[in-house]
Order: sequence, then C-alpha cells, then structure tokens
Amino acid sequence: MSVQVPRSAYERRNGSGVTRFSELETSMEKPMEGCGLGEVLGMLAMLKCDDGSNPYSGDPRAAHASRVGSMGGGGRCGSILDLYTAQCPEGPHEVYADMYFCPGS
Repeated sequence: MSVQVPRSAYERRNGSGVTRFSELETSMEKPMEGCGLGEVLGMLAMLKCDDGSNPYSGDPRAAHASRVGSMGGGGRCGSILDLYTAQCPEGPHEVYADMYFCPGS
C-alpha cells in the first residue's frame, strides 16, 4: 500500500534528479524513493556509472533482474524496501528502494 506524502516532500524524494549511481546514497534508513515499481525501475534504468556507461542499457526489465530481494521495512514511511545491485566498472552499487512513496492529491 502506498504512502501519500505532500507534493513538496515527493518533489524532494531521495534519488530525484540524481544521474549517477555514485551520487545516490541509499540505506535501509534512507532509500531511493519512488511511486510504484515502474517509477523505481525507470529511475534505476536511467542512472549511469562513473564512466558514463549504463549497466541496464536503459531497460527497466534489466534493472528488475538486478533485484536482490525484499529487505523488510525501512525509510521514512516504514515501507517494505527492495535491494538492487548495479554492476558498474568502478564496482557494484547497492540501491535500497521504496516504491511506496507517492504524492498526495
């Protein structure tokens, strides 16, 4: 079930505006936040490695294939988080993601 947050909080969600995996700091306490699986996978699929390559070639399905599993509740809403591992030349990047962080009306 999604958690409705004020639009101002949604616009400042963790991961918004980030272009490289190395710029995205995530943890169980501070996951990347998005509204729905499609948005989270789309965000992952667009991120680049430090050399400019994209481990998913822009494909959300490839991002989904890097899912390690469900990690339990976390983040500012206590939602179930998923963990993804992006393989980049500089090394793997673990991304904790909350797909239940949605803008309210």
